[in-house]
Amino acid sequence: MTATNLQGPGEPPAPSPTPADAGTPPPFDPMKGVVTSGSGGCIPPGNYEADFAGAEYLPIAEPDPMSGKGGRKWPSVKFRWQLDDGRIAPRETPANYGSRSGYSETVGWLLGRMLAPGESFDLMACVGQRYLITVGPKMNKAGQPTGWTEVTACIRLLPKKQ
Repeated sequence: MTATNLQGPGEPPAPSPTPADAGTPPPFDPMKGVVTSGSGGCIPPGNYEADFAGAEYLPIAEPDPMSGKGGRKWPSVKFRWQLDDGRIAPRETPANYGSRSGYSETVGWLLGRMLAPGESFDLMACVGQRYLITVGPKMNKAGQPTGWTEVTACIRLLPKKQ
């Protein structure tokens, strides 16, 4: 019996698992693989065309009680753009309506203009719209690049003429 072959002697080999969706990557195999560039799942820096998929409010979350890791001290908003190959390019900002906040900056990108204090908005009209996004390194609190990437700018693209 080997680490990857767990059936007993005389038993037929188990069928190899097949993903339900042909576009789904196979499950992670800790015994073999191919090393990729960058951190797991990060989109390499560059410019991409993508559809705005929406924004999600992420509430405060307590850290793991066993390790003390993880969690979220402040609520945030995760914006998502979907690339043509299905990958998601994120941008996470603090949940803050202030006119100089990262949230308001990102809303301004999506609407194509800066927002004035007291101005209301609705991002539902932006969902499904096409944007040119720039993906760059995510910065830490000291302004140093981390190993992760995020959307650092976006411009709405005009629809193609038929």
